[in-house]
Parts: sequence; C-alpha cells; structure tokens
Amino acid sequence: MRKRAKPPAAIVFDAILVRRIERAPILVAAAARNMPVVAGWFQTPLGICLARSAARPTDQIAEESGSRNVFAALEPPGPDEGFADVIEV
Repeated sequence: MRKRAKPPAAIVFDAILVRRIERAPILVAAAARNMPVVAGWFQTPLGICLARSAARPTDQIAEESGSRNVFAALEPPGPDEGFADVIEV
C-alpha cells in the first residue's frame, strides 16, 4: 500500500508577473488550497537594472526596450489582491 504524500508546507513560485491579471491565477489556486501567498517585490530603479544588464556578457544582455516596457507595465503587488504579505526588497 502506498502512503499518501503530505501537502507541501510552502511552494516557491519564481516569475516576473508585473500585472495583477498575471498574478491572479496563482493567487486563486493558492486560495483554493488555503495556502497564504507572500510576494517579494524588488524595487530596483530602472537605471540600475539597465546598468546591471549592460555589464552582463553580450549574450545575456536584456533588450533595453523590454526592460523599459516591464517597468512601464508594473502594477505593485498588494494585500488587496490576496497576498498575505508583501516583502519589499
């Protein structure tokens, strides 16, 4: 007889989901399982992001227009969308 696995105590989901609509399915799935969700919000200024990208090896440099688009689309995470906490880094 096979033992049933215990549900995980925590799940780590690592992604750049800048808009609320992109985060919603994750929050809905967690809520359906009664699992609290904590967001890590990295508030690095655009200029620093661009400088760090430019310092990477050539084949790892992010396209500047893409970085600017992500910054422009950013909707900060908040408790009102279902996060138990938002940790600002």
